[in-house]
Amino acid sequence: MRHSEPHTLHDALQEMIKKSPHQHKFLQASLSNLWKQHMPKSVIQQTRRFFLKQNKLFIEIDSAPLRQELQLSKPKLMQLFKQADSNGTIDEIVIL
Repeated sequence: MRHSEPHTLHDALQEMIKKSPHQHKFLQASLSNLWKQHMPKSVIQQTRRFFLKQNKLFIEIDSAPLRQELQLSKPKLMQLFKQADSNGTIDEIVIL
């Protein structure tokens, strides 16, 4: 179905992503990119896996002290990730 009014490329891509069955993969990639932009290099090096499953964001960390520190920072992390997640898909952050 064609639209009579012009759309920007950004709007067209956002619409395509909304209709895609792989929408969670796009979100996971954008959250991973956000993690790499806002975290120090030492934290990124200690991050083993980063994935989204059933509205929960799982972050697997190698270092136990860093894992504990991130557990205490969950509210700040949730606020950071809510910026990228405009649909409110993330309900919880689980740090492994």
